Amino acid sequence: MSVDDLLDRGVVAVTSAVTTGQADPVEVTDAAVARCATATVGTFTALDADHARGQVRDLVERMSRGERLPLAGLPIAVKDLIDVAGLPTGYGHPSLARVAAVDATVVARLRGAGAIVVGKTGLHELAYGVTGANPHTGTPANPAAADRMPGGSSSGSAVAVATRAVPAALGTDTGGSVRIPAACCAVVGLKPTRGCVPVTGVMPLAWLQDTVGTLTRDVADAAALLAVLAGRDPADPVSIDPPASWAPTVPPRMDGLVVSLPEEMWAGTDGATAAVLVAAVERLVDRGLIRADLSLPGYAAARRAQGVLLDAQALAVHGQRLGAEPDAFGLDVRERLDAARRHSAADVAVALRVRDEWRAQLRSAVGDGLLVTPSIGFPPPALGAETAPSPDGDEPVTPALTRRTGVFNLAGWPALSVPVGTDHDGLPASIQIAGPPWSEPLLLAAGAAVSAPSGP
Repeated sequence: MSVDDLLDRGVVAVTSAVTTGQADPVEVTDAAVARCATATVGTFTALDADHARGQVRDLVERMSRGERLPLAGLPIAVKDLIDVAGLPTGYGHPSLARVAAVDATVVARLRGAGAIVVGKTGLHELAYGVTGANPHTGTPANPAAADRMPGGSSSGSAVAVATRAVPAALGTDTGGSVRIPAACCAVVGLKPTRGCVPVTGVMPLAWLQDTVGTLTRDVADAAALLAVLAGRDPADPVSIDPPASWAPTVPPRMDGLVVSLPEEMWAGTDGATAAVLVAAVERLVDRGLIRADLSLPGYAAARRAQGVLLDAQALAVHGQRLGAEPDAFGLDVRERLDAARRHSAADVAVALRVRDEWRAQLRSAVGDGLLVTPSIGFPPPALGAETAPSPDGDEPVTPALTRRTGVFNLAGWPALSVPVGTDHDGLPASIQIAGPPWSEPLLLAAGAAVSAPSGP
């Protein structure tokens, strides 16, 4: 198999071929770097071929010593919100850029497993937006439809994977910033349980909801990455070790598992998109899962609470600079930060109470089962669109895109976006599968059962 074929097939294929000696990691890295160099504007913010080749030399030496390297030779890209030693971290905002002195914990774990970091990917400014538009570094082109948004904030990571520049990339997800671009670009996006993957060395947006996630071309690749990334980091007080029996790469039995479709999150789904998603749900039923419909009356309050907490924390992170240099921010980010000033301490206190109630309601309603929803519920919006569909008519594009994702950040639950096909216009459709903390093995197994080929 050629190196190009390996890169097209993904994480598991590359690492298996390198580990068994069927592929030369130098050739794999050079081919990936060449692909990255031809990516569209905004996809990457930094590439360093020399740095990547240095990592390969270290990898070859480690392989000669017989080290166990589950991601041996894997070229991977990292969202430019996550520190990579020796490369600039820019947060999608050039005036904030600085060269990182040390790796973020997740990057150190990737390197420890044998992965090769080839570059940094673009993002919505400060990760504070979900369209993927960035006035400073450019907006990467959606490979599924060039006139449509790539989604954000992990826009560059999703586009890099969808275009096969790299087999996998890291993103971050505070309200949907991995799952939304995954859905727009037809790739797999995983947001793990809050605390499963450390955020040390990751620029914060909202501490209570920030999560490092993965973008890959298939579900097995997401499982392989999660197995390396998960686990407590003493430097991150929120991070915790998974349960002893937890293993994302071991498919569990799913016969008899209940998958619930919450009516509030299916409301307003575009008709053509809904037909594709319902067919995906039926594939789960054909695999022995049990479909159930339910209502979550706390959903609307949870949406509001998630927005209040995200905005209040974002203002805490960036408010001082906003006051000193308001014109340094892009218009959409500046408007959101300005609007966040309207939230009072009482608003935040109520939102925290709603968060606890929402967690309890979810657990009571779902038990040990899973929730299945649309990822975004409509085709990727047109570039520059200001509104998108909702149950009550069009609403501003940001709340429309996050209406089905942010509530799982509020709860700290894991959630997976999986492409399941295209509508009659050839635009991608994805479902979101969510479950209680540490249910990633079930999410991944269900995702594998319904997924369609990812990317263009």
